[in-house]
Amino acid sequence: MIDISDYLPIYIQLAHTLGERIDSGEFAPHTPLPSEPELLEIYKVSRASVRSALDFLRKGGRVYTQHGKGTYVSDPVSRCPCCKQVLPPGHKLSGEIPQPVEHPNKMLTLP
Repeated sequence: MIDISDYLPIYIQLAHTLGERIDSGEFAPHTPLPSEPELLEIYKVSRASVRSALDFLRKGGRVYTQHGKGTYVSDPVSRCPCCKQVLPPGHKLSGEIPQPVEHPNKMLTLP
């Protein structure tokens, strides 16, 4: 639970708590997390703390947001192993190494 006397910021504590619930299987991949108002009620924290916690989880690749629908648990297989960013649902890593793109300045031809 959230301890306001803890040295960790509340949003980090909330992100950790939600992450534990994801890891335990309580929230399965591609299922929605509770809504922001529900998280406010459950954890008795500010809206800013809830949004920061969800953003923290999003940046860590644990969840993804569908605008107007909610925040969902990402599929562990869909997390990019090198940058931990969430790939779009259904996207699988191909294992191919992308070829470098030519620098834009070299593609321009100046008179």
